[in-house]
Amino acid sequence: MNNQKGFANIVLIVLVVVLAGALGYVTLVKKPAPSTIPTTSEKYAISLKTIPITFELPNGYAIFQRESFEGGYATTISVGKEVSSGHFNYAPLGMEFLATAYDTQLKREYSPKEYVDVVFNEQKKDSVSNPQYIQLFGNKAVSYANAVDGSITIVGYLRTDQLPELSHEYLVRISSFTYGSDVGIDKEPFDTVVNSLRVSK
Repeated sequence: MNNQKGFANIVLIVLVVVLAGALGYVTLVKKPAPSTIPTTSEKYAISLKTIPITFELPNGYAIFQRESFEGGYATTISVGKEVSSGHFNYAPLGMEFLATAYDTQLKREYSPKEYVDVVFNEQKKDSVSNPQYIQLFGNKAVSYANAVDGSITIVGYLRTDQLPELSHEYLVRISSFTYGSDVGIDKEPFDTVVNSLRVSK
């Protein structure tokens, strides 16, 4: 008898919940167990061709690498963010590895190592850019803000002994520049790449 009453009570409770949900009085939300909630974005490693550089990107982002060998090796990397399967939009992150450092304002060519100080001194003249020396690939680099959109640019270099197969220094420029793209600053891919950049062994 008690079993029948217990069963009837369960059926009644289920019916009340179903009816209440159908009438819009109850919203049931399925929450993942605490252990399944991700604390950080998933990332994956990318190794560049021709130049031994490795870095990470968050899932949902991909790169396009364009290479040139005229006047020495150079590569430009653009990043896209996946908006649907196989469809990527521009992401505000780009990287360059260049054999020379040419300053278009000063109309002079510098070694990549020299150019870091040139950029720092030029950016000091701008009240917004707030240049700071940092480390990139274990070498001195400069980080500064772009007055136009508040994005960040980092200029550094790779030593000859770090890239023996390329035979000389290389300028490294990383930027989150967004001007003219109608895309907001996205710190996640920028920080992920900068913090994970390394020379492959």
